[in-house]
Amino acid sequence: MQGRSLALAVAADRFHQIDTEIQPHLDVGHTVLLDRYLPSTLVLQRLDGLSVDYLLTINQHLAIPDLAVILLADPNTILARLEKRGTKHRFELDPKSTLRELELYHEAIPILAHLGYPTVKIDTTHLTPEGVAQAIARVTPAPGDTVNATAPPSS
Repeated sequence: MQGRSLALAVAADRFHQIDTEIQPHLDVGHTVLLDRYLPSTLVLQRLDGLSVDYLLTINQHLAIPDLAVILLADPNTILARLEKRGTKHRFELDPKSTLRELELYHEAIPILAHLGYPTVKIDTTHLTPEGVAQAIARVTPAPGDTVNATAPPSS
């Protein structure tokens, strides 16, 4: 799948996951971490040529999370990590797509801020996987806390 059909399937799956998994956990006071949400939609579906307006329309009823963490790195670091790890999805087959993905994440950040998403960028260029986890833990609010949407990016 790609294009509109993929974007609609992703949105439908996201709403289903919210109803059946996320909200029930939030209702009992659990912290829920997701590795994909609107930020990834504003990148991956745009790589398929869809507009921001279309993507925001089909995802307009998503709850705003307490925090969106955007993991970034130097382009050469990303390409080296992908080379070592191997391809995981069709966009990673072309290094230009990977670089475009990075650009789109940078473009998504002000869009998310405009929507009220508290967003923190973490530069993972020099971090180990454990260091990335620690950086995420440092910026993750405790239950009941809120995040300052204008907080400076972490590194």
